[in-house]
Amino acid sequence: MMNVSAGTHVGKRRTNNEDFFLVTDQVVVVADGIGGNTRGEEASRTACEEFVEFITIRANDVPDDFTARRFLSQAVAFTHNRVRALDSDDGRPGTTLVAMVEFKFNPSVRYVVNVGDSRCYGEDGQITVDHCDPVFANQLTRCIGVMDEEPEADIYVVGVEPGDRLVICTDGFYKEFEKLDDSFEIEDAQEFIDWMVDQESTWCSDNLTAVFVEIA
Repeated sequence: MMNVSAGTHVGKRRTNNEDFFLVTDQVVVVADGIGGNTRGEEASRTACEEFVEFITIRANDVPDDFTARRFLSQAVAFTHNRVRALDSDDGRPGTTLVAMVEFKFNPSVRYVVNVGDSRCYGEDGQITVDHCDPVFANQLTRCIGVMDEEPEADIYVVGVEPGDRLVICTDGFYKEFEKLDDSFEIEDAQEFIDWMVDQESTWCSDNLTAVFVEIA
């Protein structure tokens, strides 16, 4: 069980929002369509929808940790191929993906899956590792779609207790959030994101999306 507050904003410089998120009882997933590629908003929406559908249909049959890790890798591969199917003469759409998944066999942990540079944070800091070129920070080394080969997903197992908080977000959000004093409690993600965009001290040149999760 979890309590969720989510929000998204196009930002100060963009004309369309290529971020997307979905939340169910078992899954929180966030995706950021790759800027400069074809139909980024379609890629991020497709990735979220296909990932959630794959998880929802099959997750209750997962019996243990080994199977869970293999299952999540299969979910990422399935999602990648669904986004690849969007290829057209205009080019290949692509997106990042970060998700948090609960399995019934062990409700005291959450599985975090990451491809790209969208992130998951816990109370002790950043959980995921960005898949970016060490020289060109904005160039992804792994993503959903675009590439022929299926990407390798990083999978983390996070122990949780009631009251623990996590944040799943795109780079447009965390690049601004890290500039601010984070000592406050955030109750409404959309209200907070709107406030961030309104601040003169924030650049907000990218889309911003975040899902705040409190374990119940």
